[in-house]
Amino acid sequence: NMKQIRTIVVFFILLAIPLTSQAASEEDKRTAIEDGLAFLATTQNPNGSFGGGDTAYLLANTGSALLAFLEEKDNWIVDYQPVVDAGINFILANASVVPIVVQPAGDPDGDGNGIGVKLYPGGLNSRDTYVTGICLIPIARTGTPDALVMVGPLALRTDGSGAGGAWTYRDVVQNVIDYFAFGQYDAANIYQGGWRYYANFTSSDQSTTQWPVISGLYASLMGVSYPQFVKDELAFWVNAIQRADGAAQYTPGGALGEMNETGALLIMQAFLGWPLSDPKVQAALNYINLHWQEVANATWDGNFAHLYAM
Repeated sequence: NMKQIRTIVVFFILLAIPLTSQAASEEDKRTAIEDGLAFLATTQNPNGSFGGGDTAYLLANTGSALLAFLEEKDNWIVDYQPVVDAGINFILANASVVPIVVQPAGDPDGDGNGIGVKLYPGGLNSRDTYVTGICLIPIARTGTPDALVMVGPLALRTDGSGAGGAWTYRDVVQNVIDYFAFGQYDAANIYQGGWRYYANFTSSDQSTTQWPVISGLYASLMGVSYPQFVKDELAFWVNAIQRADGAAQYTPGGALGEMNETGALLIMQAFLGWPLSDPKVQAALNYINLHWQEVANATWDGNFAHLYAM
């Protein structure tokens, strides 16, 4: 439409301006960040969530918004502790306990309590993996493993590592990682090693698989890690999803989502410990270097003006 056309035209006019005229000082950047966080804090809903929509959107919005505050290191404790606490309590109020069992690839139960946790209410839901992955990140990023869970179903449990069996934030992180380890697809076919919409779904896709991986990287901040079999299985997926030109696909053999899925691929390769010198890592980087200036031409493809890909 005309609004989109005008936006794209303005975007490219800005690209044509010499870089010296749009360079921002460190002070400019810091001011922009502080102003943005201050504004974001004013948009928090009374129940601690951010944004609007159904529960899935409220939870995902909240997980994303909280990370903006938490990435400011100590500043969040000084300036935004009530905002972060309210947001995390909203997430924890929507947690669900999931029974888990040994899987064909290995035992997912890192603390041996027979359960995992997803950060979405109710039974199986197509938003489980997305929302749980996004919402685990701020809990792990707080850097407060001994903080106690005060709301929701986990606050009622007595099998945690806190005083009297109370659950701590580290217990939450551990049991979400257990849930993801339980839910990884491990049948020997093209979907092996990935994740999809909920635990043990009948297939995998790259867009969903990134969230257990990204949240696993953040979980390491609290000393929580996946069992080795999860990485072994993920290696099958990472190899299957990458094309000869270095791009990743939405599903093996598919053709959608090359740029955003290749960004996710690099995260997965780093999670697996592949060095920068690895030919497949270099192939992924080369693909992005060749195509990063492509304007989005569909829901799934391109980079410029595609917020997911960028």
